[in-house]
Amino acid sequence: MRWSVKETLAALALAVASVLAIWALLLPPQGEIDQSVLFSIAQFLIFSATLLGVDCAIDKIKNLLKHKDDQ
Repeated sequence: MRWSVKETLAALALAVASVLAIWALLLPPQGEIDQSVLFSIAQFLIFSATLLGVDCAIDKIKNLLKHKDDQ
């Protein structure tokens, strides 16, 4: 199966967001970066991955309907 650019970006954003969220929750406070900043970035990346994933799903449905109409 070949992934499109949108699907790859969605998967990558979700993976990075998951790592950042886990890192933010497990790291002790060191004064370098606040936990809320890491968690906010993780939430933003999860949101963008969700939007890209929904867009990919809509594109696939449109392509399936287009090929069905062509037949």
